[in-house]
Amino acid sequence: MFDIIIIGGGIAGISAAARLSSNSSVLLLERESALGYHASGRSAASCIRDYGSEITRDLNEHSFEYLRTENNGVLSDRGLMVLAKKDQRDAFVTSSDSLGLTEISLSEAKIQVPIINNKIVKYASYRKDVYDLDTARLIQNFEKEANLNNAQIKNNSVVVRIEYLNSMWRVLTDNGEYHSTILVNAAGAWVDHISNMAGIEKIGFLPMRRSMARIPLPSGFDVANWAFFSGPMENWYAKPDAGQLIVSPAEEDLVEPHDAWAEDLILAEGISRYQSSLQHLLIK
Repeated sequence: MFDIIIIGGGIAGISAAARLSSNSSVLLLERESALGYHASGRSAASCIRDYGSEITRDLNEHSFEYLRTENNGVLSDRGLMVLAKKDQRDAFVTSSDSLGLTEISLSEAKIQVPIINNKIVKYASYRKDVYDLDTARLIQNFEKEANLNNAQIKNNSVVVRIEYLNSMWRVLTDNGEYHSTILVNAAGAWVDHISNMAGIEKIGFLPMRRSMARIPLPSGFDVANWAFFSGPMENWYAKPDAGQLIVSPAEEDLVEPHDAWAEDLILAEGISRYQSSLQHLLIK
């Protein structure tokens, strides 16, 4: 018997477990073998305080100081740049304004990303206060906090049935049965599936797939301090990672919840858009 059962071990679930377990008995059920297996561990992992919807911006603002300082922080300087071709001026201005970027010269832009092709790229804008977010360490920090508070975390636990009787939740998994007075649905892409199982009205959550590819660079380039950079209207983006670049066509394809994998055609389209603006990109 627990006060609270949390279904889902992404960043939402494990952070809730860490905080709620300070004064409640908590059980977290994760269907995969590790926390943060899906979207939480596969994102571009950037922190932009004023990015997203109004609610997202509020969450960003209230989370920023914690992310920057707690446990020595999980943020590191990165910067953000938007690049555009000659015929993309209007989209460039719109994107730069919406993201709070200031237009800079191409010579300044090449300091941030030396592989810019001046014959193709005609406009660049930049802001400094954009950060890399160490998602693995953030999840580990919350897991440690939850464990210190005696929360129970059970991986490899697939929820197969949920019942609500006599003011009590009964959650059956493929390896056990658990009870609580409060149930937290933090199942990510599966959130409506869990709601339906619990007999609660679905919120209409729409799982979207986004693809990424890892691209090596020719020897001689050190990407460690390059900015995160994208096309206008975010029609592609790229970010330094472990000495290479991760590149995304920034697609948002409606899919059924699943263990996502990249489709070759979609990646090829995104990389083509990327290469149309930059040079010296090699794919092994």
